[in-house]
Amino acid sequence: MNPQSDPQRAITEWLCQPAGALVEQRRSPSGWISRLRIGGGAEADRSTIRFLKALRSGQSELHAVAFRTIEGHKRACIVGVKKDSGREWGIVGMAGGSGSDPPRDRPWVNFGAWGWPNHGFSGGGRLTGARHEETDLVRLKFRNGVELRDTVGDGVVLFMTEVAAEVPISVEILNASGQLLNRYSWP
Repeated sequence: MNPQSDPQRAITEWLCQPAGALVEQRRSPSGWISRLRIGGGAEADRSTIRFLKALRSGQSELHAVAFRTIEGHKRACIVGVKKDSGREWGIVGMAGGSGSDPPRDRPWVNFGAWGWPNHGFSGGGRLTGARHEETDLVRLKFRNGVELRDTVGDGVVLFMTEVAAEVPISVEILNASGQLLNRYSWP
């Protein structure tokens, strides 16, 4: 990917590239397939790309993005970009998948993330599950004491730290009055 002077343009150009080489594929016990690709983009249809939420920290940004592939499949992902010394934006990470979410009986964050434990933590996702629309705040508590929080925007939360962050994470989902709607460990 050629670096860009605008983070959204850099992400758009990258998403529209052909997919990279498949290096690993796994099926979970519930039937979900995870694929790890190296290089390449996401074969996005440029006209469908929507930027939902962004988080900036220094020279880095995270963006929650939704789009359809050129074959018409719904996708949602978290994309990280960083500005280099030449003031150009380049992709540093991406996690996401299909536009559908597993069924949940409580509010849940459908996470996509990367970086831990040695390179901080970058990630986030859509709120899903029963009563997810009541969610106002999501708080992450990492095993080594790092805590991150974000308020919901457009149904999405984003988290980023350059501090070493050790999983598992305690995920706490709260409503506007501070009532705990769900707590679980991830991954």
